[in-house]
Amino acid sequence: MSMLRTTLNSIARVPESKHFIQSSRTFWFGRDKVRFPKDDDHATGEERLVRMAIARGNKDPFDLQEQVRGPGTKDNPNIVKTFSGTRMVGCKCEEDSSAIKYMWLHLNEPKRCECGFWFKAVPAEKFWEQK
Repeated sequence: MSMLRTTLNSIARVPESKHFIQSSRTFWFGRDKVRFPKDDDHATGEERLVRMAIARGNKDPFDLQEQVRGPGTKDNPNIVKTFSGTRMVGCKCEEDSSAIKYMWLHLNEPKRCECGFWFKAVPAEKFWEQK
């Protein structure tokens, strides 16, 4: 028992300059303040490019959110952005329907869905090349 107390007392007598105190994302080692990187600072590669695009105001860089259909005529088709030459889209033909009809769109080639709406794939802005 006395051996344990001696060990605990010696640990408790660590000099102040070696104390380790954590405060959110900033750490104090003695008198020096060290800042650790946040998620945005630590991200690399594609994740960093996506975070930078979102910070610039592009809330949906890959254009994955649901879009509201426009007129969808042959002369004025619904525009769908794509980074490659093709893109698969789903059309909810009727408002109350729970089924989605999928089709492949090819770049700059308008295509008609079974319900009669037209879609056209156009090149998307490459957010990773923007400064």
